[in-house]
Amino acid sequence: MFFTISCKKCEPVNSFGGEIIEEAVIQILGVKLEAPILVTNNQSLTDANGSSVPARVRFPDELDFQPVDFTKYSIVGVPTTASCSSGYNRVVDFDDFNNIVRYSIDIKECPTCDGVSTIENWVLIPKVSSDYTVLSEVNFN
Repeated sequence: MFFTISCKKCEPVNSFGGEIIEEAVIQILGVKLEAPILVTNNQSLTDANGSSVPARVRFPDELDFQPVDFTKYSIVGVPTTASCSSGYNRVVDFDDFNNIVRYSIDIKECPTCDGVSTIENWVLIPKVSSDYTVLSEVNFN
């Protein structure tokens, strides 16, 4: 006699869509967001002490992080707090008529650990002008 026991696993997965340059890894140290932000130049970022913080990026073919080229790219961040075991589906779309960057985040939380984690959800996008506004939507599944 054989018995099969199965359990429903929750495996967090991250995915990207829309205008996000998904192969880019963003590094911005010491900046904690309280609201969504659009970064169009290095002067936009400061830490808790008011010091300027550089935005850096690394692409798959590079070994080290490099300064973000803000003539080609912008960065969007939206802070979220979720279970320490969560998957994020991030999508950025542009509404060029109304100068809006729409950033949607769907979070799937898994009950596999105790505690929560707050992250800024930085993503690299093609260059937009500084007069764009970020509209964000965060959904928990």
